[in-house]
Amino acid sequence: MSLRYLLRGQLSHFKSLGYEVITVSAQGPEVADLLGEGIRHKCIPFSRKITPLKDLTCLFKLYVFFRKERPDIVHSHTPKAGLISMMAAYLARVPIRLHTV
Repeated sequence: MSLRYLLRGQLSHFKSLGYEVITVSAQGPEVADLLGEGIRHKCIPFSRKITPLKDLTCLFKLYVFFRKERPDIVHSHTPKAGLISMMAAYLARVPIRLHTV
């Protein structure tokens, strides 16, 4: 929902300025909107519940993704996904890590 409502228009604006924009979320209906705007997207199985094994798997998958893509900035929004994203970005040595509440 963050991608659909909180970031509506911002992602395509950054893309129009020449930035490479890649989004990451669990599979959901917002993915079709992003693809329609030409935004690259990676589905990672985030869970809102406390699921230690799934959370570790998610952390590992994000870490591998960040190491492969080498982003300059990682920006997260939701509490649990934000925690996992910031941990993975730190481990992958992403220089700028932002979390918006």
